[in-house]
Amino acid sequence: MGGVGGYFGGVMAHHFQGQNEIEIAFLARGEHLNPESAMEKIN
Repeated sequence: MGGVGGYFGGVMAHHFQGQNEIEIAFLARGEHLNPESAMEKIN
C-alpha cells in the first residue's frame, strides 16, 4: 500500500468506523501481493 493511499484510506476508515453501509477496501499490486509482506485484515 502506498503512503498516500494508505493515509487517505486510513482517514476514511476512521471516519466511517461503525457505519455498516460503508466498506473501505485496499487493493494490492506488485510486491504487495506477496503473502510474506502482506498486511493482516483489520476489522
